[in-house]
Amino acid sequence: MATRRLRYALWQHRRSLKRQAVAQESAAERLFGLAEILATAGRPEPARRLEKIALRFRVKAICLTARAEAVDWRARAWQPARQSFGSDGR
Repeated sequence: MATRRLRYALWQHRRSLKRQAVAQESAAERLFGLAEILATAGRPEPARRLEKIALRFRVKAICLTARAEAVDWRARAWQPARQSFGSDGR
């Protein structure tokens, strides 16, 4: 029972991390779009600042995705080993 609860908690945590990563990535895309608009409007300095901020958002998304994958790996490590009780291939 505890293992099932733990796996469920890990699954929820992984899902939360993935959602946060998607939100960070979409925010980065919006900021890149705004930076492009600023650059075409003749405001290169604010555009560069927005691009730097967008890159930080993208890096955060990558880190969150990596953490989610680590949680997924941990959840698989908690699964009991499955044994086959049939023919052993002889």
